[in-house]
Amino acid sequence: MLKLISHRQPKETFTQRAEETVKPYINKAILTLTPHQTLHDACKLMIQNRIGCVVIASNNQLDNDLAGKPIGIISESTIVRQVALSRNLNTELGEIMSKRIISINPGKTVSEALELMHRYHIRRLPVMENGVLTGIVTQTDLLEASCRLLNTLKTKHSHLSEIAMKDELTGLYNRRYFKEVFQDELARTRNFGGLLSLVLIDIDHFKQINDSHGHNTGDYVMQEVAKIIKNNAREIDIVARYGGDEFAVLLPGVGTRAAHLFAEQVRKIIESTPFTVGPKNIKLTISGGICKWTKELNSISSMVSEADKYLYEAKHSGRNKIIVAE
Repeated sequence: MLKLISHRQPKETFTQRAEETVKPYINKAILTLTPHQTLHDACKLMIQNRIGCVVIASNNQLDNDLAGKPIGIISESTIVRQVALSRNLNTELGEIMSKRIISINPGKTVSEALELMHRYHIRRLPVMENGVLTGIVTQTDLLEASCRLLNTLKTKHSHLSEIAMKDELTGLYNRRYFKEVFQDELARTRNFGGLLSLVLIDIDHFKQINDSHGHNTGDYVMQEVAKIIKNNAREIDIVARYGGDEFAVLLPGVGTRAAHLFAEQVRKIIESTPFTVGPKNIKLTISGGICKWTKELNSISSMVSEADKYLYEAKHSGRNKIIVAE
């Protein structure tokens, strides 16, 4: 959970966080398999979730200290090598995984992480905190972080008050501030290249919640959904209440594969969470649309329209789903 900053404390800027540690770049939506699962299982999971690697975690039930701990990694390059060697798809992952797993603490700097990757010729680092796997950082993300021109954002952020930036109900960024940051990120992406994705999320049947349970309950639900979205985003992501019951998440340096994995994780958590108000348990679902920056989607309005189109499609094809622009 993000630590709230008191008005009496010196404000830690977006720029300082991004430059100093890998924490803002941790992808928390990490998937694991056990060493006794197969190469076929790994291929299927990676294709379904459009990801480039899977961490292998111990399934040792006799030792609590080992259970669930990462012991290896399977990447796209590992799969390619195994296929080239005509390896049977029923081969257990424990036989073919990269067994020396190098990890990093979230407090390490971007430069320290990149140096570690260079030393061991690896492109991904699992992030461990107090012995627990909390996510993964990639070389692409960190190289992007090391060359980002954040001074403009630093200056702008330091002159904007918290009240002007935040939505009063949810504590998320408001629509005006979101658009300002969006414009800066678009300019950076146009000038220097890289990835930029947008996720629009809408609470399904929110009007019925207000009508059936009252606006106080509706406000509570809105706040809880905002917390779930924020807690599952990276610190560098810009999470905003875009309007009504709609949320927007801007993900710098991220393509639609990682954006979809993030949005799906949020969707599953909300679907499985009972929102309790007094004696009432309210079940919620969300729908979402995702797009990324391209030369054709080169403005705020075009990207929002594209993501909104796929959000509309998700709503009108049954709800409780995330649809990604082709």
